[in-house]
Amino acid sequence: MLLLLLLPTVAGYGLSITDEQYYKLPPLFSLDDYQPCLASAGGQYCLGSFHLTAEGDNHVYDVLLELTNDLKNFNHTLLHRGYCLTTRCLDIEGSLPQRFTTCVDRTLSQEYGLRATLDRLDYCKTGDKPRTRPIDNVDWIFAAVAIAVLVLNGIGTLYDTFRNQDEKRR
Repeated sequence: MLLLLLLPTVAGYGLSITDEQYYKLPPLFSLDDYQPCLASAGGQYCLGSFHLTAEGDNHVYDVLLELTNDLKNFNHTLLHRGYCLTTRCLDIEGSLPQRFTTCVDRTLSQEYGLRATLDRLDYCKTGDKPRTRPIDNVDWIFAAVAIAVLVLNGIGTLYDTFRNQDEKRR
């Protein structure tokens, strides 16, 4: 009886894909180093998600679909890429988002025979502008509390310094 209950758990779930086959697939995430990219002169970095398709019969795409259809797996047809455009695909012309999309599509086409279409562009940044964070309410509150502590500390120090010396000895 117990064997019949455990049988569906042991058999039939998961795909018969080896680790070697899995690591030949395109990785879900591929990110270049962000800080060094933008630290260089004219650095350009883009981050986005891409949906994969295949033209014609493609074994890699078939495996990706099979993996994706298993509810226990991630969607392997949606890849996330962050590329430093100053070190990759230097020959591509156009705006940053166009260059990024073309670079990812060309890379995946050459390596896996897959086509990539931009699903979501998170951002494209350049190293030309200094990265600043605007001052928000939390910054103002912290500054007010810090100034209040310093002023109260100064008042307490002045009071202790100038009060009657006879009262201090008691």
